[in-house]
Amino acid sequence: EMFNLVAVAGAAYFVVADKK
Repeated sequence: EMFNLVAVAGAAYFVVADKK
């Protein structure tokens, strides 16, 4: 469960970084 949350957060962060 925790790992899944981290994976989602990482993906979201990656998208934000790419958008920036």
